[in-house]
Amino acid sequence: MIRKYGKALVAIVYAVVTTGYQLLSGDNQIDQVEAVSIIIAAVTAIGVYLVPLSPAFKSAKTIIGAVLAGLQILVTSIIGGVEPGEWMLMAIAMCSALGIGFAPARTDSPVVGQTTQVNFGMYDD
Repeated sequence: MIRKYGKALVAIVYAVVTTGYQLLSGDNQIDQVEAVSIIIAAVTAIGVYLVPLSPAFKSAKTIIGAVLAGLQILVTSIIGGVEPGEWMLMAIAMCSALGIGFAPARTDSPVVGQTTQVNFGMYDD
């Protein structure tokens, strides 16, 4: 399961960790800024899961994870400035992008007997 859905599993863990961090840090309530952070993490997980592996665009899942992690960092730093607790959220976002990039993923090709596999953002046969 890890070899097939590794990138999506990393993105799901990222969404869960981000939600938990936002819920448990500060006042134990989700405000609007924290809600945006959780939504970005959820969209990352959904996007990484739904984007298919394709030989034509081999880094699609990694790019989705990196762009949305960048958006997470941007939103965190722009809205209200960066407070000490927000450095952790930015570190979580950076780790998620790296994790998605390094996690394996595999899909069966429409051509019978062929498998497309991605490791470290690259295709391996």
